[in-house]
Amino acid sequence: MNVLREVAPREEVLTKVIRELGFPWELPPRETPLALEDAAGFPLGETLVASQDHPPFSRSLRDGFAVRCEETAGASPGTPAFLRLAGEVPMGGPASESLRPGEVLSIHTGGMLPPGADGVLMLEDATVTAGWVEARKALQRGENVVFQGEEYRRGDSLLTAGSRLDERHVGIFAALGKGVVPGVDLSATVLSTGDEVVPLETDPVPQGCVRDVNGWFLTGFLRRRGFRVRHGGILRDDPEALATGFQRAFEESDLILLSGGSSVSVRDHCEEILSQIPAPGLMVRGVNIQPGKPTHLAGSLVPRRLVVGFPGHPLACATVAYTVLLPLLGAWMGSPETWTCRKERVTLLRDLVARAGVEEFVPGRWTPQGVVPLPSASGYVAALREADGFLRLPQERETARSGEEVEFWWIPR
Repeated sequence: MNVLREVAPREEVLTKVIRELGFPWELPPRETPLALEDAAGFPLGETLVASQDHPPFSRSLRDGFAVRCEETAGASPGTPAFLRLAGEVPMGGPASESLRPGEVLSIHTGGMLPPGADGVLMLEDATVTAGWVEARKALQRGENVVFQGEEYRRGDSLLTAGSRLDERHVGIFAALGKGVVPGVDLSATVLSTGDEVVPLETDPVPQGCVRDVNGWFLTGFLRRRGFRVRHGGILRDDPEALATGFQRAFEESDLILLSGGSSVSVRDHCEEILSQIPAPGLMVRGVNIQPGKPTHLAGSLVPRRLVVGFPGHPLACATVAYTVLLPLLGAWMGSPETWTCRKERVTLLRDLVARAGVEEFVPGRWTPQGVVPLPSASGYVAALREADGFLRLPQERETARSGEEVEFWWIPR
């Protein structure tokens, strides 16, 4: 078993796991396709190939007149070109009549460009008098029009299998006349651990105990991303109970998430269990991020399984979900850009004190002027309620001052 040192940098961890598990994996198809209105959030089961050109015909982007651009050469307010108005292109119908030399056709935004035309003269650049159009502007070919197939051609690949769909993609399916979407059939089990963790319905909560937060966070997190999720409940701090619960999850699910309790014994028992699964087995004992260091990563090739052991504190658990689990899911699906957090440089609006030697992620609230850091303890439950993402401070940076640029990771919605 080749396990990384006790705490390893996040990028090194991701590279190791992706390599040893041979991501991307083949995606099992969903038996029943998804209705288009339900597809947002789910991974795409097969590559989407265009069945037609788009636009399906050359069309106008403005109200005005379909013209032969060469016939407007040299036109200006002082020396206009005069062209005969020969009719109008009907909206919602074909422009079957070709544009003849010296003529224009009235056209509306979205109207079909008639054969022979290669541009549209806008209304504000023209005057109509007694059946003649005075063109006061010279046009270049393609001005104010979009040509057939300009966005994509029939046979082009538009979305790759494994892409996580959202509202930006649904319209593409609609344009192609596809009311159903091929999905992916992936299963997951979420297990919470620790004697101090009690079910959410517990009332009153015994002293020294906390309700299960992470189990429900992770369940919702995966359901929004197209997994069939079973919340496997809370496992006691007992080697036999942990092993039995984990074995069932390992047999049933492609992805197993363990939310660790606070005690060292729970982590020790979980580490022992992960060490015994088929190769490559336990690969990572800790990730050098704050919060989220006590993260375990394991997996097997036969059967194909990914296992993530999360820290017990809620903010630490959420941080690992967005910064470690999401990149792994993107690599698994073969479409990392549609799964991971969008990153950008932003202005920091308050000083942020960090410590060197660890990669830190701090919740932040976006404003038009910049991002306000929301420093929180790793055990906070509601730390992300006002956050739009995470401020990332690399391990070599100790402090960021107000007005400086920092990296911001948007939480995917």
